[in-house]
Amino acid sequence: MTSADIASDQASESSEDTSMSIRDREFLSKVQSVIDTNIEEESFNVASLADELSMSYNNLYLKIKSLTGQTPQTYLNTYKMNIAKKLLEEGSLTVSEVSYKVGASSISSFSRSFKKQFGIPPSEVRPN
Repeated sequence: MTSADIASDQASESSEDTSMSIRDREFLSKVQSVIDTNIEEESFNVASLADELSMSYNNLYLKIKSLTGQTPQTYLNTYKMNIAKKLLEEGSLTVSEVSYKVGASSISSFSRSFKKQFGIPPSEVRPN
């Protein structure tokens, strides 16, 4: 599962502006690539993302907020939950395995975040 798998979903959900510049799209693609690389790391957070992108936390906040309308933390959580949903829909991994694949600190926190994002618990996601 990579950024290419959910990039179109993220772009349509995160911004009403369909005239995003190529440079901005490349930036979001780089953000997603960094998240993909570190997704299993429980300690990976917005500060880590800013460091990986060689940006200050404030600049990252302003850039992501202006492009997506979301805070970097919300963007990171949404991105991870979208990947988790796709993994669960594939049906080859358990909820526990998926929670660790997206760097959740515990299964219960993963389940709460998932339910908050999608309105259903991860255990109810069935393969299509």
